[in-house]
Amino acid sequence: KCVISLLFLFTAAYGVSDEFKNALRMKMATFASACISEVGAGEADITDLVRKRIPSTREGRCLISCLQKKFGLQQSDGQPDRLGTMALLEPLHDDDPEMYKKVLQVAITCGPLVEKMKLTDACDVAVEVTTCAMREGKKFGLEDPFGLNR
Repeated sequence: KCVISLLFLFTAAYGVSDEFKNALRMKMATFASACISEVGAGEADITDLVRKRIPSTREGRCLISCLQKKFGLQQSDGQPDRLGTMALLEPLHDDDPEMYKKVLQVAITCGPLVEKMKLTDACDVAVEVTTCAMREGKKFGLEDPFGLNR
């Protein structure tokens, strides 16, 4: 149930449809299972993410990167993926236009901000994107609008 980067923001269901939330949950479950094995993340890493905390271990931080890559938010070289982010957000445009605008603004703010940091490690990039998205999301009242952490 860990929610990453733009997905990591959300708490109230707003106008997002159950169909949208369920599809996102299914992807998250599939991707999380694969990523946990892929990076060797432990129970503490998963607990941190569920509690909306950045894991302290390398494996936990790389779990965020793996999930961002699977969702298309991060390129294979670790940098934020603008096109992938737009593709992920597109279904939200019709489902909840107000939510879309808020999440898009977070993406527009955080992607370039992190790119300017010139980080070379994909796990570090993922952590910075997630940290920024959580911070910026709060400005819009976003903590878990898809209800993924319920």
